[in-house]
Amino acid sequence: QFEKTQKVSGPRSLQPSQWGMLCPADTPEGEACGLVKNLALLAHITTDEEPAPIERLCQDLGVEGVLTLTGNELNALGTYLVLLNGMILGAHLHPHRLVRQLRTMRRQGQAGEFVSVYLHEGQSAVYIATDGGRVCRPLIIVDEETATPRLRQHHLEGLQAGMMTIKDLLRQGVVEYVDVNEENNCYIAVTERDLEFARTDPQSHERMKHSHLEIDPMTLLGVVAGLIPNPHHNQSPRNTYQSAMGKQAMGAIGMNQYVRMDGLIYSMVYPMKPMVKTRLLDIINFDSCPGGNNACIAVMGYSGYDIEDAVVLNKASIDRGFGRCLVMKKQQTSIRRYANGSVDRTCGPPDPSAFTDGVEDKRYARYRAIDKDGICLVGEELTNGTILVSKESPSDTSTSIGDYGLSAALSQVEYKPSGISYRQPAPSYVDKVLISSNEHEQFLIKIMTRQTRRPELGDKFASRHGQK
Repeated sequence: QFEKTQKVSGPRSLQPSQWGMLCPADTPEGEACGLVKNLALLAHITTDEEPAPIERLCQDLGVEGVLTLTGNELNALGTYLVLLNGMILGAHLHPHRLVRQLRTMRRQGQAGEFVSVYLHEGQSAVYIATDGGRVCRPLIIVDEETATPRLRQHHLEGLQAGMMTIKDLLRQGVVEYVDVNEENNCYIAVTERDLEFARTDPQSHERMKHSHLEIDPMTLLGVVAGLIPNPHHNQSPRNTYQSAMGKQAMGAIGMNQYVRMDGLIYSMVYPMKPMVKTRLLDIINFDSCPGGNNACIAVMGYSGYDIEDAVVLNKASIDRGFGRCLVMKKQQTSIRRYANGSVDRTCGPPDPSAFTDGVEDKRYARYRAIDKDGICLVGEELTNGTILVSKESPSDTSTSIGDYGLSAALSQVEYKPSGISYRQPAPSYVDKVLISSNEHEQFLIKIMTRQTRRPELGDKFASRHGQK
């Protein structure tokens, strides 16, 4: 873990090897900038694989064991060391052939799809990796002889029809996962146009031939940055700001948002599909749980209250529901059983005749939301001080209740009020009540309160380009 407080630029800067592996825009501002990174769209982090099959495969392909070679033979010119997960496996005289054979076997499914094979000419070594924690990404394999991608039209039709998956393409040797080390041995075309130019260019035979083709240039961005429309027209830091703010956008949090019992949920009343979309937005099905509203904006000076990042909203739009949201909060309590056999209990509202003004008494008004079982009713309005659960707990939980009859003993237990009440200045409504049990077999009473809010002073509005 790198020390965040140090003002060192090296580890924070964007490295060329992060292309396609980590999102160049999605990183926090401030002290964690460049140290906290997010994966690109198609990046995959490997898990540990058993190295023994690869070890046997290398021996079958002519790797001489390190114990059978002398120091002079290992250091001889033209001898390449073969390392598996950093451990020296042996040596080989024909490294290019070994690498080609291993990659062919990986493409045929005879070796793991995430096995990395990397030839380092400068160190005269072949590095093979099967360990976990390596970042890799899928690339389309380009045929060396014809310089055309192996992905054909029938593959695309099979994928669209649901007859094929990425696993099928991996088994057929059309697509393969390449990690950062192996990328050093690859010559990757960004678009098909690059391949066409290489085929038609008269000097192409002098240059290195393309080995792979990007699936799509947009996959070098992450999910959040991929939702920004026209990011290439923005100044670079604006995309970074939007990547941070896009995660905070209010909208629909999920298909199950109205049956969840989260501690706090902000939910838009009228979330909208954006009028301008990116391709990624459709791929990840963002429209099913959209965030934000379409708004008409006038960029102009008006009244002097719109200086810097302030915005003046039209009251008529707000009255018609623009930016309206629901705030759902959870309150919970449990009915406990104590070591001496006594238990908590719920009780209904008290008798109105016990109060001076009866039902009109302010003290009795605190109990208006609860039912006869002592738990508030769904749909009841809650104001500051309203009781949600009328609960009583035994005053003494340590003294044993004795051997004589349990019911007789419990009838002698003294109780004190221990209910929960609503503690907020603005009124809310009871949205849901759930009664369940926890791991200690105690009754749990969960209550969701709902508040409808409209935009007010201090609320933050932003476009999808980091313009807050």
